[in-house]
Amino acid sequence: MKRVIFSLSTLALAIGSVQVQAHGTFFDPMSRVYFCASRSNFVDPKMHGNPQNPQDAACAEVKERQGTLAFYDPYAQAQASANSRHQEAVPNGTLCSGNASWYTAFDLVRDDWSTTPMQAGEHRFRFMATAPHSTKDWVFYITSPGYANEALTWEQLEPFCTVGNIPTTDDPAYKEPLYEMDCTIPDRYGKHVIYNTWQRSDSGEAFYTCMDVMFPQQGSNWIPVENLHVRDRLDRGQRVEFRHLNGQGQLIDSVALTISLDNRQPGRWARDLSDLVNSQMSGVRLGEELPQGGFVTQQSDWGNLVYFQNTTDSFELNFLEADPDAPTPTNPPTNGGCSAEWLEDETYTQGMTVWYDGIEYEAKYWTRGNNPGVENGQGYPWEIVSECQPGNTSPSPSPEPTPEPSPEPTPEPSPEPTPEPSPEPTPEPSPEPTPEPSPEPTPEPSPEPSPEPSPVPPIEPPTTGSQTGWLLLLLPLLALKRRK
Repeated sequence: MKRVIFSLSTLALAIGSVQVQAHGTFFDPMSRVYFCASRSNFVDPKMHGNPQNPQDAACAEVKERQGTLAFYDPYAQAQASANSRHQEAVPNGTLCSGNASWYTAFDLVRDDWSTTPMQAGEHRFRFMATAPHSTKDWVFYITSPGYANEALTWEQLEPFCTVGNIPTTDDPAYKEPLYEMDCTIPDRYGKHVIYNTWQRSDSGEAFYTCMDVMFPQQGSNWIPVENLHVRDRLDRGQRVEFRHLNGQGQLIDSVALTISLDNRQPGRWARDLSDLVNSQMSGVRLGEELPQGGFVTQQSDWGNLVYFQNTTDSFELNFLEADPDAPTPTNPPTNGGCSAEWLEDETYTQGMTVWYDGIEYEAKYWTRGNNPGVENGQGYPWEIVSECQPGNTSPSPSPEPTPEPSPEPTPEPSPEPTPEPSPEPTPEPSPEPTPEPSPEPTPEPSPEPSPEPSPVPPIEPPTTGSQTGWLLLLLPLLALKRRK
């Protein structure tokens, strides 16, 4: 299968670089806590935003209920004194948190926890060992057939694989050492949870992991092959093209979504693109297949799966510039000033407006901590009003005064005074005094005196122009006067 959007090695490298106190977690399939951490914090912010603004709806509720601690440390769902008494250490309803207080939101019963595509048969489980330990055993469980998205209990789990103490492996694509375990996964249909316990042999500490997976539905020809992974917030008017390719990489079909003011966020346009593909294309489906047939899509930057009927098919996304012939969009920019900027710790009630990331929003009911850039529209507390640029209370005059005064006064006075005075005083006085006095006194006194002042001419050339030279020229005249 051609993976065109996402690299597990890139994600693992990024996550491995940010650790608090860690022991490890599964990344293939992806654990529930690791999924939210990777979407929120541990990769390039351009791709996944930040922990204060998760793009996945389930992860956003985790953040709303418990903050972001688990996003920074997804590796420590553990009980220090379990000693293989897992059902005692981790009671029913707390399995996905490992009964650890800072992970309890991961026990929430939701139908939109994002999944990893899975099929029955051999599978290599991969665990990132941020802190390897001597191991007593790894035990893998899977929810029973007919599991219907309930609070997870031990009675719903069936063990299917046990692995003993194994060494870590090194892979140059990953920063941390890995534990890799081959197991045979039993037949299942639809959405299930794979659960794991890891019991240390050098202490009583044990670790617990929930992995949400999606099998093909019973009797369906649709096979989930990978996740639709999107990353960037787009600008209104841009287009995203979904291209369905065959096994040879040749185009089968394509469709393009035009981004509006309502769906610029990655989770939102991923859902809208999934709906568009499902309504206009054949041979590919996006979202999650339901047991009774049909597909449901979700607002998530990762949670919509890609299904093909031919598993050699693949897809790619192309990002296109805005269509110049597109109609004028709705929600035009406001002409007046913007509301105050949205604050996470502020409480808002029905009718109050805020500004966030270039858009004006109105609260539909009481809300606090709900990011309007993500949680707007049907089922969310915020409604888009219009685009708005902050501080633009009078948009027309604001750009005019700035450019006009600055260029005019600066260039005009500087060139005029500088060139005119500098060339005139410097060259004129220097040549005039030097040549005029030297030629006049020299020819006049030499013919008048008699041949007696013969010693005077040799002295004239070296002293011309100085005060001493003038005195020497006057000596013959003084001598003639004394003779008379």
